[in-house]
Formats: sequence, structure tokens, C-alpha cells
Amino acid sequence: MIKAVHHPQGGCASILVCDVCGKRICEAGDGAVLTVMHPIPEGAESKVLHVHQTNCYAMAENQLGHKPGHEEVWRHLLCLLYSVGLSPEKLQAYCPDRAEAPPVAMRQAA
Repeated sequence: MIKAVHHPQGGCASILVCDVCGKRICEAGDGAVLTVMHPIPEGAESKVLHVHQTNCYAMAENQLGHKPGHEEVWRHLLCLLYSVGLSPEKLQAYCPDRAEAPPVAMRQAA
């Protein structure tokens, strides 16, 4: 799931949290996105679960009772950006002063 947490420099930061263990997914390579419905029929929608690729993945499979669809976190987030019309060029236009990665404090916000 996606949550918002207080950011030490003011405002809030969005973080990705495992739907199984409730802990933060800190690296894209450590997480997976599972589609609850698999395969997804044409014209249908499916809920997704954000999980760690370790024990949490297997636990989610057991809870669902079937093998879910799977997508890497980086691909899921990229598709999400494009689905709301945010290309790399638009992101740069929205945040010209944020061309670099967010500060470490923001990436590690708990």
C-alpha cells in the first residue's frame, strides 16, 4: 500500500508499505506487486498487493489461495505515472528543482 508520512523538512513523503507485514519496502528490487485477480479478464480491474519478495510474497499467495499476477515495483510505478499522464518531460516541468533524487532523509522516512 502507499502511505504518507511526516517529512522532517516539512510536509509529507509517500512511502511503499508491504500489505502482508506492514513494513516499508525501501528498495524497488525488494518488492513485488501482485494482482489479486489473475489473469485479469478484458475490461476488468484487479486490486493489487505491494509485498516484499521474500516470505511476504509466499504468505500473500497462501492468503489468496492461488498464484497471483506479478509485476516488478519499478515497472508498476512507471506504469502508474504514465497512466496519470506523467511522462519524464512533464515530471521535469512540474519539479524543475527536483532533477536529482530526493534527499536521503526523504527516501528513508519511516
